[in-house]
Amino acid sequence: MKQKFKQGILVDGSVRSAGVTFYTKQGRTIVRSSKSTQPMRRTKKQFVLRERLAHCNSLWFSLSDTCGPLLTARSRPYDCFMSLAAKLPAVFLTQGENTSGVALLMPGIPVSCGSLTDIGYSLGLVGDSPALLTGLQPADLRCGDSLLLVSLSQVQGPVGPCLDAMKAAVSAADFTEVDGRLALLGDSFADPMRGWALVRRRGGQCSSQQVATTATLYLDYQSHEAMLRAAESYGGLTG
Repeated sequence: MKQKFKQGILVDGSVRSAGVTFYTKQGRTIVRSSKSTQPMRRTKKQFVLRERLAHCNSLWFSLSDTCGPLLTARSRPYDCFMSLAAKLPAVFLTQGENTSGVALLMPGIPVSCGSLTDIGYSLGLVGDSPALLTGLQPADLRCGDSLLLVSLSQVQGPVGPCLDAMKAAVSAADFTEVDGRLALLGDSFADPMRGWALVRRRGGQCSSQQVATTATLYLDYQSHEAMLRAAESYGGLTG
């Protein structure tokens, strides 16, 4: 027996058909289908938007386990991440690369979003030592605040570049004071295949932070040639 339910169909069993989306609700299956007689358009503007969205999704799947708990500004971490990641520049990946989760390290990738005061930082040198230079002063390490160092690594996956993410607690003892500011020192801060973010946490809240990196690989995927290569894998552009 079938009943109309808003814009879908309510069924007791299951339905399998091309172009049909179905899900369960209150123990029953909602089936939704749509069909358009218009050929799918793929203008350059539409393609750029779709490529940006696809890469944002790949970034989310790479980072969600590590960074999901740090995205507290909205009820759903995914929504929070996607609204911030939408500001990243588009990169052009083929259909196979997008479906395989290829993700590129670049500056500005969001790793946290919350109500606490942001931490300013940049990559640089302390003498000859690579460092993550922060705007923190020793007095800023308040009792009750904790700091997390989020690190992203560009690695080679089965189809193309992918991202690994991890986070670790850092304490006051891990910092070096430089001209009244705090810095983290280490050779890894000079690695162009690594990215970093320092997140302040207090209770269930955190600061809003983005990745700092010297990565340049993503630039290879922003060229006109990369766009044409990616578009061809989807059947080319229509205008």
